[in-house]
Amino acid sequence: MKWVALKKYVTRIDDTIEFDAERYVTALLNSNSRLANKREFSDSYAAWMQKLTCDARDASRGHDYCELIAWAMKEFDGQKEFATTAAVERLFVLLSRSIQTIHQELQ
Repeated sequence: MKWVALKKYVTRIDDTIEFDAERYVTALLNSNSRLANKREFSDSYAAWMQKLTCDARDASRGHDYCELIAWAMKEFDGQKEFATTAAVERLFVLLSRSIQTIHQELQ
């Protein structure tokens, strides 16, 4: 499936990040001409969320994770130079040897 950018569905409320999963799922399925499968997708999503027993940040990966970090840096007045998805991805590559979980995945 073609992915949809997260930043349209993420908002800052004080010091909290809110993700509008319902709108995101609708946009994702609609952009892939699969809106008819929304019930099935939502059921699968709910089942997966029940299995998620850790902090969601520990289960996030890939481009969405980098996009979210870049968005948060920008939204929370972080270092502007690093507030892009490409910059975050490059930082992870540079830091990969010193971050144990990433280093293990690359081996």
